[in-house]
Amino acid sequence: MEIIFFVILTISIIIFLYVENNQLQVTSLVVESNKIPASFHGYRIVHLSDLHNKQFGRNQGNIIKKINKIHPDAIFVTGDLIDRRRYHPEISLELIKQLTSIYPIYYVTGNHERFSNQFEELEKELQKYHVHLLRNSATSLTRAGQKINLIGLDDPSFAFDDSFYEEDNEQNEQNEITVIEDALDEIKRSGNWSDYNILLAHRPEYFSIYQSKGIDVTFSGHAHGGQIAIPGVGGILAPSQGFFPKYVKGLHYKNGSNLVVSRGLGNSLFPQRLFNKPEIVVVTLSRKSN
Repeated sequence: MEIIFFVILTISIIIFLYVENNQLQVTSLVVESNKIPASFHGYRIVHLSDLHNKQFGRNQGNIIKKINKIHPDAIFVTGDLIDRRRYHPEISLELIKQLTSIYPIYYVTGNHERFSNQFEELEKELQKYHVHLLRNSATSLTRAGQKINLIGLDDPSFAFDDSFYEEDNEQNEQNEITVIEDALDEIKRSGNWSDYNILLAHRPEYFSIYQSKGIDVTFSGHAHGGQIAIPGVGGILAPSQGFFPKYVKGLHYKNGSNLVVSRGLGNSLFPQRLFNKPEIVVVTLSRKSN
């Protein structure tokens, strides 16, 4: 009897862990502002982040099926499409290839693209599939003659060589902040700024910087939802934010600026999620009446 119980318990745990890592959840959020152009009211964005070469069904069929049901106006990808420890870009590119045949994709780099030391090749593949790569640059989303400004930042690690990260200290963080501020200031000086500005930036921990520069809504990932979540408490640990981090999922607001954080899709150093399933975020823009 004890053996039967042990077998059932073991199978149940295996199934639970598999579901936690593989059952895609769709989270719907609404971002409101009276600055959103009237033609963009109801504009639907799918936000994907931190795939880390994760595969969802044959030829990424499970995730593609869910996105097709949403039928977004655009897809934002906020970095770590690949994993530097297990570099198999063909898995991630299969998803990109299929989605770009239907939807426009706007993409920014994450720290794993930088530390893979193979981003040049990945960039060529993304360009081949007509992905809009935003590398400290801006473009326009256009609908019925009206425009929204879309800005994308490289992960700040692209500004430094490997030796810079040999020691993790407060000076490193300040240097990254300077890189982000300089990039946003340069984009603004170049005239790529409008009444409503959306930012794609891999790291959510710099939300106060994005907000201070006049960004209306930022899309980020990186935190993996805290990897392991305690129900009723939240995520336990996130890179650059430490234990019980603030920005790991959902919608945040500060001084007129919004931050959308994806829990992400894949894993990296730690292979298991708990109470933190992989996530597709759907953001609908809503023009708020004055």
